[in-house]
Amino acid sequence: MKRIWCLIAVIVAILMCVGLSSAATETFEVVDSHDGKIISVQIEPEHLVSGQSIRDAITVENTGTVRICFQLEKYRCDGGRHSQIEETEFWLDAGDSKAVLYNGIMGDPGERVYEYELYWDRTWPTSDVLLDTVVEERRCFSVEEVSANDHDKLMYYVEVEELGTDPNDPDTDGDGKRDDVDERPTTPEGSISITTEPSGASVDLDGTHMGKTPLPLEDVVSGSHTIKLTKHGYNSKTLTLSLSAGGVENIRESLEPLTGSIAVSSDPCGADIHLDGVYRGTTPKTISDVLIGSHTIRLYKKDYKDYLLESVSVEAETTTPITAQLIPSDTSPPTMRIDTPILIERNNNGILEEGESLEITYGATDDSGVTSIKILLDGTTLESQNRAGTYTAMSNPLSVGTHTIRVEATDSRSNSGFEEIQIPVERTGPSVYFGTTRTTINKGEDAIFTLSAVNPIGNPMMTVQLILKPPSGVSVTSSSFAKAGSGIYTCTQTIESGDNVRSIEVRLTGNQIGTHEIASEVYYMFEGGSKSPTRYETLTLVVEPEPPATTLNSGELENRVPGFGVVAAGMILFAIYLWRKRA
Repeated sequence: MKRIWCLIAVIVAILMCVGLSSAATETFEVVDSHDGKIISVQIEPEHLVSGQSIRDAITVENTGTVRICFQLEKYRCDGGRHSQIEETEFWLDAGDSKAVLYNGIMGDPGERVYEYELYWDRTWPTSDVLLDTVVEERRCFSVEEVSANDHDKLMYYVEVEELGTDPNDPDTDGDGKRDDVDERPTTPEGSISITTEPSGASVDLDGTHMGKTPLPLEDVVSGSHTIKLTKHGYNSKTLTLSLSAGGVENIRESLEPLTGSIAVSSDPCGADIHLDGVYRGTTPKTISDVLIGSHTIRLYKKDYKDYLLESVSVEAETTTPITAQLIPSDTSPPTMRIDTPILIERNNNGILEEGESLEITYGATDDSGVTSIKILLDGTTLESQNRAGTYTAMSNPLSVGTHTIRVEATDSRSNSGFEEIQIPVERTGPSVYFGTTRTTINKGEDAIFTLSAVNPIGNPMMTVQLILKPPSGVSVTSSSFAKAGSGIYTCTQTIESGDNVRSIEVRLTGNQIGTHEIASEVYYMFEGGSKSPTRYETLTLVVEPEPPATTLNSGELENRVPGFGVVAAGMILFAIYLWRKRA
């Protein structure tokens, strides 16, 4: 039994050791530190006067380990009241510090207690954490107690407060001053007025930021001072001046802008350069004295698209290069079409003759769009359109001669062009007649074909040539007023206006069963003119088989042959007459 208890004790001891070892090796998370403090509070001017400016400079430092959002609050505490005057929120990285400035105007004379509280601006719902508090006490003098430029009187009242002396103490030593301030030191002051062109420049006096121009500085200690003027986009300027006791310095400075350059080139060169809308020459060119910041560059060149850069950044004392590849602009006119006009005939001869009209199909297209299409005949507009497409126009009856059909088109980029064709119009040709006595015959039978022409009234003298071409399968048995040769029959005559030419007559016999095309051609020429195009006419002749031969009886013969019965009766009577005479 004792051994069992010993064994249990050993096991418990081992378990305790394991637990202690586990506890010893446990790690703890390091928590970020959020902390800060007010390093210093400076209130200027040193001696406050009712109605004059007051400036607080509170320096805060982040003494924690992480970036913190701080909240700084300024309170005025008097008569048991605690009223907030200013509040500022800002971020600080770990180890950084910041000077917070408050400007104001002093109120009524009397004692002043200012309390400055620094908070860590924690995220809701957790309340802000107060990190530091600084209390400053000041005395505000009245204007009656001290004038703005009487430093001695100001110091007297200060010392009265500090030393507890009586301001009514007499001047016992006769030096013109009260005995209690005979030996106090003096610190003479003056004022500085600073203006700049342009305004808004930051002013640092002896390394302390004082505000922006235009800026009056009062109660500046006499002696040597350094003033630095800075403004974004302009060269900073540092001035040194010596201020005398009670003196006034008026400083007026013009700040020089910071500039850079832009080197502009283009392919092809020779493009006009416009910087911020102002012409600055042609490429290639380097433009100097360009204010820093963002600018607009636009390049123009004929027959090329405009090149635009809306945000060209220029830095001080540097050259910004710009190389532009210009793209050719659209200078091509629209694509136009004029189809071969359709003849509106009267004579159906395939020739455009005097008095006939044309149906004209035309149109235009362009990738940028078409704004105008016009079709003109001999310079006179037939019709116009205001969009791309294909259209049809009709001409008036045309006179003899050559006419010009023209299509003009303009695209949306004001590129224009035209297309035109020439159309000749002939005099009215002869009226042609080509006919036949029969269009269907039996084999071996004949048909007469006639070809003639008439010169219309009003035409000059006309020479006409008629040609008739019999095909194979038929033969010519006779012809009139035609000259035969090489299987064709021709007739050439000159006829006056309104006369007709002698007709060609050809008798054709059908030799071959089938359908045959009988062709004719007509040529004509006016006096002093050229030979006209050929005019064709065609007639069809059908040759059918011969009818079969048949034997007729007396009855059929009587029915088929007119007067057969009469003839037969006569012959019988004549036979009787001869028989009686012989008897």
